Amino acid sequence: MLSRTDTVDLSSEMPQSTLEANPRQLTFRDAEDEALFSSVLWRKFRRQVHLTTWLLVCIAVVLAVDTKPENYEDGWVLLTFFVGRVLPISVLTAWNWLPASRVVRSWSVGASASIFLFVGSIHAMTYLCSVNDNLHGSNCDAFRDGQMPWLSMASLIAMPYILSFSLRASIGAIAVATTLNVVLFMALVLPHAASGQGLPVVIVTLLFLIMGMSSAWTHERQLRRVFKHEVSLHRKLDSIVHQKMAQIVAQEQGQRLFELIKLSPQMMAEYNVDGMFSFVSAASKELLGVEPDTLIGTDYLESVHTHDKEILKNEMQALRESQTGSTRFEFRRRRSDGSYVWVELAAHVVARQWLPNTILGIERQVLQDVKASSTRGRDSRRRGGGGGYDAAYDRGMYMLCY
Repeated sequence: MLSRTDTVDLSSEMPQSTLEANPRQLTFRDAEDEALFSSVLWRKFRRQVHLTTWLLVCIAVVLAVDTKPENYEDGWVLLTFFVGRVLPISVLTAWNWLPASRVVRSWSVGASASIFLFVGSIHAMTYLCSVNDNLHGSNCDAFRDGQMPWLSMASLIAMPYILSFSLRASIGAIAVATTLNVVLFMALVLPHAASGQGLPVVIVTLLFLIMGMSSAWTHERQLRRVFKHEVSLHRKLDSIVHQKMAQIVAQEQGQRLFELIKLSPQMMAEYNVDGMFSFVSAASKELLGVEPDTLIGTDYLESVHTHDKEILKNEMQALRESQTGSTRFEFRRRRSDGSYVWVELAAHVVARQWLPNTILGIERQVLQDVKASSTRGRDSRRRGGGGGYDAAYDRGMYMLCY
């Protein structure tokens, strides 16, 4: 049996082509593996999904509260608000349920969220500065002069860091997100700070979403290919381990069977198609006085009595041709000392595909039957004379003379 310290070498059992196989060509059970793949993705990204989703929901709530659409006289501004702010936030929130790498996630979410917060701050400053003409703080004055409010600048710088750290992103991803936001500041804020129109923001945000989705789907396909390869490799290893265990169990069973055969007082043998012994148990030494290795490879008819040889040959031939038959008969074998002993053979044919049939047999000495038969013959001779009783019986040699 295998213990915890036993090792099994599987490298020789696994073909190199298995390790280098194309993952698309490997076995993939759709229903079972898709469920397992989904659970793996969820465990891998659930923290990022929860964190990012709730952050974006909070941003959407802030934008909805701070921006007062009823204060805008033009209905087109209201439509622009919902299409340009709420819809991208919803799409971005849904997108975060897809897997993506840390860099792509930090870059897309950080940049997009910064844009939304920046636009929300502009809406908030527009509302505050427009409803109160007496409000002449530095922020409103800067906003009226076309400069960036301090709230928008703070959100522009802080959001990439907050989201990047919350998503366990690298420092490189934080730098990328910050750089992109600075570029957005130059492209969007300066030309459109006074007007507050959101069309450029919507276009750039949608571009971010498309790029993020593309990266996410690419990453998911890569994960799926790796998952397919790992699952198929695991199944191959599991199959090899089961084969190894079956071989070990078969070897142990064979070893136990061999020990039982060695202890058996009856001679067990296998007779091949050429009429040779292919296996002989250790009981041959007690029955015939010959070592098993001496008998293996010799003709099993060689030690048979001349009068029984033809009968045994015909019986064995008929048994071999029967494919699944068995038989039981008695004959005489010569021992190593030249004497003959009566044995009973119980034989069974074993059919093998693509190979000649073989015969398994058990030979045992029939002492009691021969002794009783000889005793009856001796008594009859004493009463009526004649017969063929051989005095060799008294010396332990059982032979009938014809």
